[in-house]
Parts: sequence; C-alpha cells; structure tokens
Amino acid sequence: MEHTTLSCEVSALIFNSKHGMNFNTWISKEVNYLNNRNYINSLQRKKNNNFNTIKNAEKKIFYKSEDKLIYDEFEKKFFDFYKINDETNKIFRYKKIPIYMIYHFIFKLKEEIKNKIYIDIEKNEENPSDDKIIIQKVTKEERDKLIDESNNKFMKQMEKARGVSKQEIVTNKKIIIGYNLFFLYCFTHFGESLPENYDSFKHLVLSYFNGVYDTKYMYNNLSQKEETKSVLPLEGIYEKLTTKFKNSLNVKVSNGFIDYLSKIEKK
Repeated sequence: MEHTTLSCEVSALIFNSKHGMNFNTWISKEVNYLNNRNYINSLQRKKNNNFNTIKNAEKKIFYKSEDKLIYDEFEKKFFDFYKINDETNKIFRYKKIPIYMIYHFIFKLKEEIKNKIYIDIEKNEENPSDDKIIIQKVTKEERDKLIDESNNKFMKQMEKARGVSKQEIVTNKKIIIGYNLFFLYCFTHFGESLPENYDSFKHLVLSYFNGVYDTKYMYNNLSQKEETKSVLPLEGIYEKLTTKFKNSLNVKVSNGFIDYLSKIEKK
C-alpha cells in the first residue's frame, strides 16, 4: 500500500484551528483518500512484489556472517519440514525474517517446489515484531485459489483506500467551488499528473468533476465594469454583493461556517 507523507505549514494549522478545525476528529475519524497515481503505483508494486507470482526474485549476497546464519537456519528448517510427507501438517510457520531473505529463498527454489507452496506473512497488528512467515504445501488448484483470494482481498483494501477520491468525487461528479483556487496545484496532488496540453487537461478535469468555479476569478471579472476594482477577502465580497443586490441575492451559509449576513445586518 502506498504510504504518503503529509506536511502542513504552521500558519495553516493556526488558521484552521482559529476557524474551528477539530484536529482530533480529523485524525481519529479520517476519510480515506488515494489519488489515481498512488493507486496505480500500489497495484504495480503488489504485482512486482508478490511472493507467489514474482518472476525476478533476486539472489542476495550476505556480507554479515550473522545474516547468513539467520538465513541458513530458516532454509534448513523449511526443507526439513518439506521432506516430511505428513498430510496432517502442511503448514510451516517461522519467525519473521527480512523480506530480502524471502526473495533470496524464492530465487533459490526449484520451479517444481515453487508451484507446490504458497508463501504469506501472518501479521500481528499489536506487535509487528511477532509477525510470522507462513509457507503452505498446496496443490496447483489450491495455490491458484489462494493467489486469487489474496488479490481480491488486496483490491478491496485498495478500493477502501481510494475513499472519497472515487466514491464521492468521481462517481458522483461533484462540483468544485473555491476562492482563489490553486486548481492545477491541487489536481496534481489529489488527482493525476498534468497532461502535456490544455485540451487533454480539460478533458481529464471533466472526467472527474461536474464543473470547477473560482469565486475570486468570477468576482474579478464581474467587477471589471465597476469604477474601482479591489481585491477583497471572501467576506468583503459577500458584504459588497449582498449590499448591492440585497433585493435579488439570497445566499445561505451552511452550518459550521461564519454567517456573514448576520454580521452585516448588525452593523
């Protein structure tokens, strides 16, 4: 799964905190989001790093004697297990070893053995140091079934990780509205990499959203006809427009946001 680093400027944290942002709720009741680029990268990484389907596992040279001892002990115990023809014991469970050692192990295995085992990691969420490597003796049909089940489980996890990026935004074709919206910047981070030309970009944006509106851009274009044009904060624009069009403009403010109208009426 793709892991993304989240960084914030202190000024942004202060601003959001002053305006009622509850960071405890944000962290504890997170909304899953995975952009298309990270989604594709995760799928490719899963395909390339699957123990049971990997085509190019690499040979490892152990420069430290203790590493070689760890690997040799693991390999010996596995083959001791594998040679025993015991229908009641088909699962080899071993303490976690470094991933590169598992790839080295796969590299050394003969094809006939590879096709008769299924390798997995048994995770201990409370104590990752207690993770175990699990190797099962299987038939070809059992192996294929386990690979399919693993792939299906991974795809469900990936769809859950995509969260609002697919379910709420793309599937429902939401409208994006912002003030002084740095849309190209936002799209490269939360959507996809920018295409090479503007027409392709427009087509891509329309496949995601049902429209993009920047209220600052709209206001600046409307105000060009006025004698004085000034750059105002959103509250200033609201006040100016509701004063000028008070008999024909009706704006509702959603719960949890500043009610500019009540502030203006009290002046």
